[in-house]
Amino acid sequence: MKYKVLLIITFLLAFYSTIWSQNYVIRKKIQSLTDQVSTLRLKTDIDKLVGFYNRNTFSDTVSENKGIGAARRWLYSEFVKINNASGGRMKVYYDNFYKKLSERFKNVANEDSIKLVNVIAVIPGTSSERVLIINGHYDSRTYSGTDTESFAPGANDDGSGTIALLELARILSRERFKNTIMLAALIAEEQGLWGAAHLAEQAKNTKMKVEGVIANDMIGNITGGDGKSDNTILRCFSPDPIDSPSRNFALYVNKISDEYFPLLKLKMIFRLDRFGRGGDHLPFIRQGFAGIRLTEPYENYKIQHSSDDTPDNISFEYFTRTTQLNLTVASYWANSPETPEIVSITRDPDYKTILKFTCPEPQINLQGFQVYIRETDSEYWTESIFFPTPKATIENTKGKVYNIALQNRDRDYYIFGLASVNKEGYESIASTYNADR
Repeated sequence: MKYKVLLIITFLLAFYSTIWSQNYVIRKKIQSLTDQVSTLRLKTDIDKLVGFYNRNTFSDTVSENKGIGAARRWLYSEFVKINNASGGRMKVYYDNFYKKLSERFKNVANEDSIKLVNVIAVIPGTSSERVLIINGHYDSRTYSGTDTESFAPGANDDGSGTIALLELARILSRERFKNTIMLAALIAEEQGLWGAAHLAEQAKNTKMKVEGVIANDMIGNITGGDGKSDNTILRCFSPDPIDSPSRNFALYVNKISDEYFPLLKLKMIFRLDRFGRGGDHLPFIRQGFAGIRLTEPYENYKIQHSSDDTPDNISFEYFTRTTQLNLTVASYWANSPETPEIVSITRDPDYKTILKFTCPEPQINLQGFQVYIRETDSEYWTESIFFPTPKATIENTKGKVYNIALQNRDRDYYIFGLASVNKEGYESIASTYNADR
């Protein structure tokens, strides 16, 4: 008996020592990337984008130094420079499409439809078709959404989300990741999320394996119009229900932030977006993808959509942190394994709860599975239990089928989440199972 106890203790010590060592390696790797974010470069790029004067979707497309056309050509050229410096690993392209216009917008464009352009940079994965999309919108506006002449700097809204993409590209394009990262500078957010809607529809129609979408919109300001200020939090919006893909993705992003980037705390807000507002995560959610919005702690409505949205009103220390948080999440997810799928939750004769699930990730890559548990009236996971990879029962088209037994966890009382953990210690997004649906 003593010998058996000693073996168990020895196993547990070795196991937790391995986990600690893996977390340390991951943390050091992420820090080596976040340390590369340049505050000076962020400021220089914001100044350049603001210098195009007015980036309204209907503004000048011919000029070399003013309007939406000049802005998108500059963004494209910057992505190309970054790609060349990284050895040509990225795929950089214009995502062109046409939008049929309502009467209101026809009067501005003097056309029945308009050609619109997203600017895309893709960092391909080495062994997976799974995609994380990080976006920001590069168009700006004044109080009027059709004013193409007045100064519309859009430094924070959404120069910040757009310029963060360039910095992510500079750093991440030099790395080799298992999974694919798409960086999307989107057009026409201010007119109705047109660029995001096009890309989301395209992703749906081409069966793109999008696991998550992060919309960065206004991630540089820390002071609201009422004087409230906070440089320690970043709001994260995700819609109900509590076990939706978007909510699971939000909790995953929050977990990574808590563990690997303590300089900034995500303030979780369990709503689609702010009251009466919308962002470029919404079209992706409508197409069935998981999406969240990241945005500043407090908004200053006097600055938004005005000539006062200038670099002077950005906290570049805070903007550096929000960019680093994006980098942390992207680099962690890009090394993660496939998400398992719970196919049933049953109860055996001994009243154990049995999770039956499949996992497309090759078994040779797996260290095990993390089971997350919370009571049905809780928004957050309150418990997690790690299980080394069990022996597969059968195999189907979705991968090997596994069973995990949980004692004293009556399935009626709990919501269960399940994530896979690979040999390097990276964890997948957790999936949930809802019998009601």
